[in-house]
Amino acid sequence: MGEDSLKEIAEQLKRIADCLEVMTAVPKFEPDPEQVKELEEILKREPITVVESTKLLHQDIIDAWNKELVPLGIPKIMNICGKRSTLVTARIKQYGKEAFFKCIEEVKQSSFLQGKTSRPWTNFNFDWLICPNNFPKVLEGNYNDNRKNNASQVPVYGGSLPESWLGN
Repeated sequence: MGEDSLKEIAEQLKRIADCLEVMTAVPKFEPDPEQVKELEEILKREPITVVESTKLLHQDIIDAWNKELVPLGIPKIMNICGKRSTLVTARIKQYGKEAFFKCIEEVKQSSFLQGKTSRPWTNFNFDWLICPNNFPKVLEGNYNDNRKNNASQVPVYGGSLPESWLGN
C-alpha cells in the first residue's frame, strides 16, 4: 500500500469524523501525524489483504467444523483452497458468513447427515455441504430431526376433502 493510499485513507477517516461530529457532536477528529506515520510503516511491512481476511474466515469455519462435527463422526477439514474456496466464497455471498455456523448446528441436529440412522448414509462431508443445491437445504433445516418429528405429527386425512376446501 503506497503513501498516497494511506493519505487517502487518512482523508477518508477525517471526512467520516467530520460527519460524525455533525451527527453526534463529538469533538473533531484530527489524526495524529506521528500515528499516521507509524501506521504507514506498519502497513508497508505487513500489508493487510483481502486474501488474509478470507483465510482467517476459512480458518474459523475449519475450526468450528472440526470442533463440533468431527466428534460426531463427520470427516475432518484440513484446508479450504481451490474449488472449495470458490464454493465457500459463493455461499458466503449468498447467505452470509454466519450461515456456515448455522449449518454446523443443523448437522448436529441431524441423525441422517451424521450417518446414524437404520440405513446409514455416509456421503456427508464438507464438499457435499458447500454444493449450491445442498447448502440451502441444510441451512433451512430440511435434515433436522426435530423438523421430521414435527412433520410426522401432521394429521392425515382419509377420504374426500372437506367441502369448504373445494369452494362448493
